Amino acid sequence: MTDESLSPIDPTEEPKRGADVTHQGSGVAWGAVVILIGLALLVVFAIQNTDPVPVEFLWLSGEYPLSLVILITVAVVVLFVELFGLLYRRRRRKRLAEREELKRLRGSS
Repeated sequence: MTDESLSPIDPTEEPKRGADVTHQGSGVAWGAVVILIGLALLVVFAIQNTDPVPVEFLWLSGEYPLSLVILITVAVVVLFVELFGLLYRRRRRKRLAEREELKRLRGSS
């Protein structure tokens, strides 16, 4: 039994583009399924945690639903993590580019 789809992949071969590409899969958009499950869990979390809790932070004070406090906190943390990650990656790329430039200049002399 010889089947081209079972042949090993050559990492040096260019990927196929355009009409030559055939997609094989289950037909289910798994990303959409995961997002829908996550949203359902989020709704259940929000419904189960509606008790008001006192919050005092800077100029904010009052009682807010526990689920809202937790979700806002998570959103702020994710925002800061992404921001710091972006800054770290930018700085790292700059250092790597400078290192490559230095290697290039040393190699040309």
